[in-house]
This record gives sequence, structure tokens and C-alpha cells, in this order.
Amino acid sequence: MAKPVKVTDRDKAWNRRNTFDKPYAIESKPKGKSYLIVCEGANTEVEYLRCIPAPNASVVFEGGCGSKSALVRWALELRKREEYDGREVWCVYDLDYKGATK
Repeated sequence: MAKPVKVTDRDKAWNRRNTFDKPYAIESKPKGKSYLIVCEGANTEVEYLRCIPAPNASVVFEGGCGSKSALVRWALELRKREEYDGREVWCVYDLDYKGATK
């Protein structure tokens, strides 16, 4: 039978019990977001976007759609697929600005 702890020793480090609610988490990095990026072009836009670092995110690219309205319709169809479930969907397209000429 163990001796009772003295009143003066009750708060000492060697007498404290482990009061953690949970054990240490392994791989406790928060998971990043998941994205589906739908591009107008099959090559150029996809390659530009692959160069942007996203170390804590899961990114999937789909490219090769014609017009901007077709791009949005295609993104809506892709969003319904099971493989893209839970991903945030973005549409990316080129916009050529022709300013006023003199």
C-alpha cells in the first residue's frame, strides 16, 4: 500500500496526474480544402494554374470547354459526379480586353 502524499507535495510536478482528454494526435495537420477548377482551355489555363503552389489543398483540373456559358454548364455537370463530391468548384476563363482606341 502506498504512503499518502504530504500536503506540501500535492502540487509538485512528479505528483500530477495526466489530465489530457485525448492522446497526442498523429498527423494532426488540418486538412486543406478540395477544389475542382474547370478551365476554358485544355492546355494553357491548366498549365498556368498548376504553377501556383497549393501545399495544403487538393486540386483537380478539368479543361477543354468551348464558350464561357458552356464552361459553366459543364462545371455544374461535373459537380454532380461522385468523384468530385465535396469539392469547391471554380470556373476559369480567358478574358481579352480590347480598350478604346483613338
